[in-house]
Amino acid sequence: AIYRFFRQRSFFHVWLFKPLGLLLILSVCSCVGLLKSENLKHQTSDLAEFIKALSRLSELVRIGNYEIDELVSICFKKSLGFFRNGEFVITATSLSDRQNKLIKEFFDGFGFSDTEGEYSRAELYINILKNEHAEALKQYSALGSLYRSVGFMSGLIICIFLL
Repeated sequence: AIYRFFRQRSFFHVWLFKPLGLLLILSVCSCVGLLKSENLKHQTSDLAEFIKALSRLSELVRIGNYEIDELVSICFKKSLGFFRNGEFVITATSLSDRQNKLIKEFFDGFGFSDTEGEYSRAELYINILKNEHAEALKQYSALGSLYRSVGFMSGLIICIFLL
């Protein structure tokens, strides 16, 4: 049945499928590069949000008597993380394993010291995360356009090969 379908159609109709398939391949490869680049961009924005939230947290620790659950719910958005059963759960998905480990390490030891100790510990982790943020910005500026270009070029190479 398929053979008769193609045999009955004109040459133009049969070869119309090939450019559409090539266009689909090119667009998929380009989208993969864009998604990888966007992941790096979200990583930098999530780190900036964590730095802001930790700054608010350190100031609230210094100012008043809050419970840990209250502090986390006041300072952190649900899209970054929340406190559940005595443990901080990170919901930001674009962070690297090293960055997740740093944040987890901060909250594992949070609440075991006096206010000045907690404040200085929070400031230390803010500085560490600022260094991570600067590194992520460098990585995004270096690799973001590379991923987009490689995605498009690989799609183009595949299309040329299939022609």
